[in-house]
Amino acid sequence: MYNTKNLVDIEIQDAICYSKILYRKALFGQYFKMLRKAKQLALKHERLGYLIEIIEWEKVILKKAELPKNKSEAIYKQLQSIIDKLINKYEYAHIATTLVNYQRDSGIKRDMKQSETIKKLLSRTILESDKHSLTVYAKENYFRIKQLAAELNGNASDTLKNLKNRLSIVEKFPHVFKDYIIDLKIDVISDIINTTIKMGKLNDAEKI
Repeated sequence: MYNTKNLVDIEIQDAICYSKILYRKALFGQYFKMLRKAKQLALKHERLGYLIEIIEWEKVILKKAELPKNKSEAIYKQLQSIIDKLINKYEYAHIATTLVNYQRDSGIKRDMKQSETIKKLLSRTILESDKHSLTVYAKENYFRIKQLAAELNGNASDTLKNLKNRLSIVEKFPHVFKDYIIDLKIDVISDIINTTIKMGKLNDAEKI
């Protein structure tokens, strides 16, 4: 189900744009204050791409002579951490998308080559435990991958278990998924109901 409350990205973009205007007017105190607001929003909602842009703008005003070595190192460590999280996030997303495509193309019926590809995907180190996920988004995708793998294997109980893990994450961190294209909570609940019905547990489905 599509989510129409897409406001977080607009709020971050507006804060960044306004900070640029303040910078050009040499209102540096307000400039940093507005950037801090944008940064706090980006951190809270895991908008990692915006964080990189914000940190770059934080550096703009600081001349090399005024930037202590330890401060410079801290900035680059912060950037590296964000980049690592982005890579980690999209590694999970890529695996999930690949599994979805296999599911759409062949369902639980597939040839040996497809089976080997899926097996290789699921043997990745990042899928050994959800502890390898560096963000809330990645953790949710970890359980989505486990759900998809269970569906491909025709294992309804594991499918349901991983759907419930996804729901738990979405309910615990609603701010991270606040303005995604789909309303993830409703989407997951719908899948839980459908899976429960397929398992023949109609009474359980009615209680959800």
